[in-house]
This record gives sequence, structure tokens and C-alpha cells, in this order.
Amino acid sequence: MSSRKPKVFELGLDLSLGAGIDSCPISRARMRRVILASLSASNKPLRHGAMINLRLCDAREAKALNRTHRGQAYAPNVLTFEYPSLPGQSLQADIAICIPIVQKEAIQQGKTLENHFVHLLVHGSLHALGFDHLVNDQAEVMESLERKILKRFRISDPYLLNNPDGRLD
Repeated sequence: MSSRKPKVFELGLDLSLGAGIDSCPISRARMRRVILASLSASNKPLRHGAMINLRLCDAREAKALNRTHRGQAYAPNVLTFEYPSLPGQSLQADIAICIPIVQKEAIQQGKTLENHFVHLLVHGSLHALGFDHLVNDQAEVMESLERKILKRFRISDPYLLNNPDGRLD
């Protein structure tokens, strides 16, 4: 038995559904557990908690967000907007997940919608902590954390299953 005390912090989670999105692939309770596990998996302290605004959107909205904020003309599966915080403030981020893209990718990659959604929620949450995958060293660290977190939820390594280049947007 480990003597390490688990990291405990407050998580505010605001969920909103965009046009044409009727439901979420997982329960709100599971969403909270996934986000908490993701934010706790790194060595980055969150003494003042976190506020995550999760937006489930359609492809048109995701494409517009991507065009406006990243200059890209396609609908990505997940986008994270991390906001700088001052000492003593909580982590704040917006995560947008495009449900039609997640559904399409799950089918193409032979995954369940729920497992793929959890992976993208983990991925977006790690981006909120400042992790990235633009260069190989950073990608290795981020993917290692993703694998570790997903294993807690009994989800297999997403980078080995029908994903030739092994990267997310």
C-alpha cells in the first residue's frame, strides 16, 4: 500500500451541448473522474483547483473555432484553450470536442465511442495543463501520460490501434 497521499483539489466542470448535440457519450460523473485523473496524473500542482468548460459541438462549430483560433480550415476532434492564471488562482481552460468527428474516428479506428471520447477528454485535459505534442520529446511525454491515465479506465493504448501515425490533432 502506498503512503503517498492522493492529490485532491476542487474541479469545476461546466458542460454545454452545441447545436445538434443531444447527449454525451459518457456520464457527467465519469467525465469528472476522467478529468480529475488527467489533471492529477502530472507533477503540476493544482492547489487552487481547476475550472473546465467542456463544449460538445458539431463539425461546423469545431471548424469555425479551429479557423478563428488556429488558422486551420478543418474540424478537429478536440481543441483546448488554456488560460494563464496568476498565483493563487485555479487552472482555467475550455475544451471543445467535436462529437461527429469522434463518432467517425471511433468507427474508422475500431474503437467504442465511449473509449475514444475518454481518450480525447484525457488529451484535452493534458493540453489544459500545458502539455503538447508538437515535437517528438513532448509527444512522448504526453502520450505516456495518456496511456497511464487510460489504463486506469481499462482502455488500451490508443496509439497502437489502427492509428498509423499515432498522433491526434
